[in-house]
Amino acid sequence: MTQNFDFYERDPSFLEIKAAFLDAVESFHKERGFTNDLFSITNELEISIHPLKPGISSEEGSAFTQVNGQKVILLKENLPESRKLFTAWHELSHHLFEYLRDGEFKAYLDDLLYGHPDWSTNCEEELCFESAALLLMPNHSVDDVISETGFSPLAIFQLSEKTGASYSAAIRRIVRRKNIDSNSIVMKPDGWILDSFSYGESRGKYNIIPRFKVENDHPLLTTPFQPLEVEKFSAPIPFKGGQRSWKSKCMAAIDQDLRKVIAFFVKSYPDNNQDQLSLPLF
Repeated sequence: MTQNFDFYERDPSFLEIKAAFLDAVESFHKERGFTNDLFSITNELEISIHPLKPGISSEEGSAFTQVNGQKVILLKENLPESRKLFTAWHELSHHLFEYLRDGEFKAYLDDLLYGHPDWSTNCEEELCFESAALLLMPNHSVDDVISETGFSPLAIFQLSEKTGASYSAAIRRIVRRKNIDSNSIVMKPDGWILDSFSYGESRGKYNIIPRFKVENDHPLLTTPFQPLEVEKFSAPIPFKGGQRSWKSKCMAAIDQDLRKVIAFFVKSYPDNNQDQLSLPLF
């Protein structure tokens, strides 16, 4: 059930707007059977989708309503499929932000941040990122994967395969859903870190800056990974610039088909994981 704001005593905070908006998005999606057919929703809401012309903008997508009332989504064409898919749900979320509850969410956010349009834009972007993740990877899908694999890199592989989401998007969705303090990375087998995500009170402020190569003697490179099986070991968190004093427990696994390693650095291994962390090879 959608959360209600207390209109008469006070305006909602940003966190209350966020919670109510995401609740409304989930209810909207549930009413449509949690469809993964984005076009069925855009057709229902009379939103047209067009390619973003090269050179017009550096953005991957945009959403707006024309003066004649026509709702539009523009998408950059030369994106990887998983990224284009997430961008499409993200831009749809901008329209939902104005459509659900007859625009109350946007009105309250604008009132809350009156006089600070840049803040309002950034906050709406955060809300639409969360909404896109929820639409692409609904709570029940995330919970089903975690129930089967536990909190581990295998959950990322499985959620990505199930929904079409990128590994980067799946990491953020599962970490937030489980609310586990962690430093996570997506890495090539040669040690090149492609992406990272730091989360939680104890680790969220310590970011692993991507786009560098881990040293050759790091356990992420010396561990003999087996396909789709989780390896556990203690290792320095690979902060850029050679800062390796913080050792942490690590769970890592390789997807040899896509040539990607997923690793979680955590304080302790989650106690609800499966005894045998592996996926069947078919």
